[in-house]
Amino acid sequence: MVFNQSKIIPLAQLKAGQKGRVTLVGLCGGRDFSQHLHDMGIIEGSEIEVITPGRPGPFLVNINNTSLAIGQGVAGKIMIEERR
Repeated sequence: MVFNQSKIIPLAQLKAGQKGRVTLVGLCGGRDFSQHLHDMGIIEGSEIEVITPGRPGPFLVNINNTSLAIGQGVAGKIMIEERR
């Protein structure tokens, strides 16, 4: 029997073209931070793809058919189940 092994990592570790599923949002940011991400459409279970990694500068991601710019600090607080 083979199990699908997934890896949970911060969004900030993904490279251009990598995709994942949002698993945890704003754990370290507090309620207002979590609400801000929710308002942007970044919610648990959403599929996300990195278009441009934020090294340096913001990450450009595609989520729910919308392109968003996300700062590195924010990207470090969004946990992703990496798709292989």
